[in-house]
Parts: sequence; structure tokens; C-alpha cells
Amino acid sequence: MDLAFNLENLSDQLNSVAGTSGEGLPQAINSAITTWLGANIFQFLWTVMIFVVFAFVFYGAFLYFTAYGDENRALLAKKTITYAFVGFAIAASAIGITMYVHNILVHRAYDANKPQPLTAPVENSTDGAGANI
Repeated sequence: MDLAFNLENLSDQLNSVAGTSGEGLPQAINSAITTWLGANIFQFLWTVMIFVVFAFVFYGAFLYFTAYGDENRALLAKKTITYAFVGFAIAASAIGITMYVHNILVHRAYDANKPQPLTAPVENSTDGAGANI
């Protein structure tokens, strides 16, 4: 992952949008930055999280294999491995919930193709001839 190259792509996207009318510019900037963050930062965080989980699992396995019958050290090793997986589950859930809420808030707020009613629709009642009652 070449971060400098990705930043240049983001800069090019924003420069291409700058020539458009000022009305859609904030939405275009938000979209470009959100896309860049989603493609780069979240991928980096997932990679770091998985690396940390593997490191703690290997550390726990090392403790377990070098316990040589010491019950306290074996228990510590088992707890380390368990906490690594629990931490992974919590972190994955946090990232998943964050992305879900982000998709609900951002994409519904800026989706022009999907109008959202602000009030209840008003029904017009007509008689058989088409005149309003």
C-alpha cells in the first residue's frame, strides 16, 4: 500500500471536482474523502488488528509450550489466547457497527435518487367525477 500514491489520487479527485459548480462541491469532497478513508485507513486498521491478535496468540502458545507443568503459567497462557480472540471479536464488532452506522447516516443523507419523506403524505380525496371534495 503506497500511501503517497493514494494521497496523490485523492488530490487529483478533489482538483477535478473543484471546477464544478459550488453547489455540489461539499458533497463531492465528502464523498472523495470518505472513499479514500474507507479504502486506506480501515484496511490499515484491519491489518494491524489481525497482526496484534496473531502476536498474542503466538505469545500465549509460547507460554503454554514452555510451562513445563507449571499450572499458573499454563493458565496465564490460556487466558492470553482467550483474551486475544475476545479482543478481536470486540474490535471487529466495533468496526462493523461503526461502518454500518456510517452507511446509514451518510448514504441516506446524500442519496438524491432515494427521496425520504419528511412528513406523512397528504391524500387528496375526489368524487367520482375527479373534483376535489
